[in-house]
Amino acid sequence: MDRKKNLEKIKDQRQGFHHEIKHLRDKINTHLDKLEQQIISDLLSEERKIKTEIEIQLNKLSEKITIVQAQILFHTSIANKSFEDLLVTKIRQFKVPCKSGITGHTFSPNDDSVFVDFGQGNRLLIMDSTGSLRRKISLSSVQPFDVTTLDDRTVAGSTWRKKDMHVVDINSGTIKEHISGDFCGGLTCRGNTLVCCVRSNKIKAVDLRDNTVSFLISEVAIHRETYVTMSSSKLFVTHLTNNTVTCYNMNGDEE
Repeated sequence: MDRKKNLEKIKDQRQGFHHEIKHLRDKINTHLDKLEQQIISDLLSEERKIKTEIEIQLNKLSEKITIVQAQILFHTSIANKSFEDLLVTKIRQFKVPCKSGITGHTFSPNDDSVFVDFGQGNRLLIMDSTGSLRRKISLSSVQPFDVTTLDDRTVAGSTWRKKDMHVVDINSGTIKEHISGDFCGGLTCRGNTLVCCVRSNKIKAVDLRDNTVSFLISEVAIHRETYVTMSSSKLFVTHLTNNTVTCYNMNGDEE
């Protein structure tokens, strides 16, 4: 009798263990199913985000490529034209509140215009793209003549009456640096190279990384109305006295 009861008890225990194990297995499987669904959902969500970001970047890249192609086509068409064939369209007109006269101008990367108010003004005038005056920077001790953009915060200014060039922070209105030399008149900048006329009928180049100065053109007539500008491989010098523009390569040879 005891033996029979023991066997039944063992059988009941075995069945109980079996049910518990089955119940535990079902819970584990249910949990694993939920984890699988969550992981798949997270992966799909991340995949959609990545696809969206890729599409955005591809669209931006496509727009940039289109702009660059248009610029290349534009400059190519311009290069094949003479000055007489160029058509100029007025986009906007506004009055600059200068005291004496404007002798220099440059665009900043944010489309602001920086003007030199020469003579009695002795200042820089910062105007936005709509023609509104954003700020005035007094430079009476410097007496600026021409100006060129270095980066989104700074410009370099030359003087006609003095010799040094000055780097000006257009946000704070302060002079950050002086570049010594017999600089005067027109100047321009491309990359790390700052080019400026000098009184001794020469054009010099300044390496902005260490402010070393070198001769670029050893003999050119420099007047107060002489201005310079650069393309990727050419330097252009204006001459008011005979209404001409002379082109030089970056070795200083006239072309």
